[in-house]
Amino acid sequence: MDIRFAQLKNFIEIYPCILVNVQEVKGSTPREKDAFMLVNEKNSIGTIGGGNLEFLAIEQAKKMLDNNEAEQILDITLGKDSAQCCGGFVKLKLQILENKSLENLIKKIKKQEENLPRIYLFGAGHVGKALANLLAQMPYKTTLIDTRPNVMINIAPNIKTKITPLPETIIRQAKPNSAFVIFTHDHALDFLLLSEILNRNDFSFAGMIGSKTKRKKFEKFYLKNNGTKENLQKITCPIGSDTLVDKRPAIIAALTLAQIISNIK
Repeated sequence: MDIRFAQLKNFIEIYPCILVNVQEVKGSTPREKDAFMLVNEKNSIGTIGGGNLEFLAIEQAKKMLDNNEAEQILDITLGKDSAQCCGGFVKLKLQILENKSLENLIKKIKKQEENLPRIYLFGAGHVGKALANLLAQMPYKTTLIDTRPNVMINIAPNIKTKITPLPETIIRQAKPNSAFVIFTHDHALDFLLLSEILNRNDFSFAGMIGSKTKRKKFEKFYLKNNGTKENLQKITCPIGSDTLVDKRPAIIAALTLAQIISNIK
């Protein structure tokens, strides 16, 4: 999703604003039907695809605000009208955001937020924080978990944080198709958490920081404790890349983010 509820609340403080909604698409277009953005006299949030299409929509929305105009429909052939090479057709509805349309928009955004994929990060060390702050920009609900009470600093405000002596309970309570990434300060805890994740068998991604040696040690531990070889095929360890030369936290986090995105449901 492009807009979170907290962003919406901040944005509409500068009133009035225009809701720009993609009503219809044909052929190749930069965004899908129902993509939307908001425009006020100073700024915009969300996106209908960028480029000249979005520029034209923002320009027209500001004219509507200047002229106190309530609604407009724009039929745009991308190649002809906006000099974009997509070649498709887009119908946009621009309308002033009033009580009823705002209420509907709030419901839509809250429903989208409720259905966002869940990602759980275990360990608020350097890599955990780096990945959490990257995920803050993504359309996911991310929770950063640690057993230590003094490590939750310098974390993006829309990342949920949780301090608990029993992080495995969060795994048990997570919704199906959640993604889990483990990088705690304790290898024994890593093994415990990854075993708990594999025992659920309904996750979209299960990753653990480490080396090929650490993976082999985990596999031995897991099989000794009644785990299956089939489940071991479902883990990503090392996360990021097993041929990585640059092991700075930001690099590992960026590569791990790509792995999560390609697997999450």
